[in-house]
Amino acid sequence: GVDSYLMDQKILFLNDQNVTAPLQKDYGNDNMIDIDDTGEYILTLNKANAKPFLVITWDKVSTYTIEAHGSCKGRTSGMCGSWNDNAKDDFIGSDGKLWKLPERFGVTWAVDDNTDCPLSDFGKVCEKAGIDEDVVRAKVIALLSGAKLKDCYVAMGDEVIVQNLVDDMCSCGGAQTCVCPALGKFAERCKKERNINTDGWELTKSVSCIPNCEDLLAKGASFQAKGPKPAPSCLNPKGGIQFQRGCFCPTGKVLSEGRCIDVIDCKCNYAGVTYAAGENYDKPDICKTCTCKGGGAPDTCVDMTCVNTCKQNEKEVSVVGKCCPECLGTWLTTDKTTIVKRIGQPAELSCKVDGHVNVAKVTWFVSES
Repeated sequence: GVDSYLMDQKILFLNDQNVTAPLQKDYGNDNMIDIDDTGEYILTLNKANAKPFLVITWDKVSTYTIEAHGSCKGRTSGMCGSWNDNAKDDFIGSDGKLWKLPERFGVTWAVDDNTDCPLSDFGKVCEKAGIDEDVVRAKVIALLSGAKLKDCYVAMGDEVIVQNLVDDMCSCGGAQTCVCPALGKFAERCKKERNINTDGWELTKSVSCIPNCEDLLAKGASFQAKGPKPAPSCLNPKGGIQFQRGCFCPTGKVLSEGRCIDVIDCKCNYAGVTYAAGENYDKPDICKTCTCKGGGAPDTCVDMTCVNTCKQNEKEVSVVGKCCPECLGTWLTTDKTTIVKRIGQPAELSCKVDGHVNVAKVTWFVSES
């Protein structure tokens, strides 16, 4: 089957079931999905020879970010643009038109326009909200001129960036927190493209853009401008050797089911379900049965045991997507129920086998009548 992941505000769903991060699910052949919570949800798809293959970050408020592996170049479309080294054709809508405004382009790809992304009259956001645009613009420029972002503003700041931030702030009543996601992306881009150190920009007094992790802070975590990537968890107690900003548990503790715990207290979590030490559980996507070790130790897995006793008129067949074979009584069908031919004349009959059957074990009978 196909799994559905949904990150909606602060809630995480897997196939319509409410689950918590960290979360991991194995799809075999070195393909795996991990979801971390560092105040932002970070979904990582790892594929063989492409790790990570895809990273989707959701700030739990308004902003998604997608990073794709280089092997995807020239193969993207939709909201991801064309990735063909031509920045002028990225805003091609689902209607095939090339749009100038990113807002109009985005709405064409909305799944539910009327409910989630109604087509509106873009532009003059502050005026429609009854907010003085000049006042908001002054606030935005002050933010961009702060200690950690000043050099970036001088090097990369332009009217498009300023206007986007002004519109973001006006769209939610002038609240400064609404520009935090855009400021974060500006800081990341500046660090990558201009090699300007922007670490800790969100902690400066004039900005105050700590990620949306009040729940984690209340449960023992703290904000770090350069925390481990990936974040420590029961599956990976030491975390990664790269860096990321976010909220992390104190050294020696890991995030589990939304709270910081000692590694020794770790249970096992697979696909959003928690298992106690000594408990067995199945990983049907890779046809394994595993035993939870707990305490941050990797679980042990063996091939799933299958026991089938088929009736005399049934055949044991392998079904795509299932670990164990099934017994089918109607595994063979034909396109004709009766063939009338004279003896010695050739006859054609098409047979359809439902499932994977070893042909060598099939006995064919022909009735002379």
